[in-house]
Amino acid sequence: MAGLKSAILPFCVAATLAAAAPPWTPPRTAWGDPDLQGTYTNNNEYATPLERPAEFDGRRAGDLTPAELAEVRRHGLGRSEGAVVAGVSALSAPVFDHRAAMVLALTAIGPSAAFDARWGGRVATVLRDAAHTVSARLGHGRPAPRGVAG
Repeated sequence: MAGLKSAILPFCVAATLAAAAPPWTPPRTAWGDPDLQGTYTNNNEYATPLERPAEFDGRRAGDLTPAELAEVRRHGLGRSEGAVVAGVSALSAPVFDHRAAMVLALTAIGPSAAFDARWGGRVATVLRDAAHTVSARLGHGRPAPRGVAG
């Protein structure tokens, strides 16, 4: 019987302490945002290519062709389907400020086999809407393209 009591006692103590402990809440900064301080590693970056693919050698953003720029403007998005990293697709929507200057891009990225990279797909629609919302909050007044079929 003494052996049973000594086996149950730690369990009872742990259960009592767990019941008495307040629920865990993440740490916050003084202004209320989540506190993300910590040590972060790059242990999972072993598969990230460190070189640009040969097709992009020497090419800069200013080297885009008029047709490529027209496509981005027509759809309100940039799209990459396995061009930068094989098997990875992405859509990116520009965000503009009150001066109509592009200040950032919202990007969705995923494995090409599961990522909906269609111009009129769900990801594109949500991304366009989110970019339009952020742009509006930054004072930009131009309407975002919506419902572009692709």
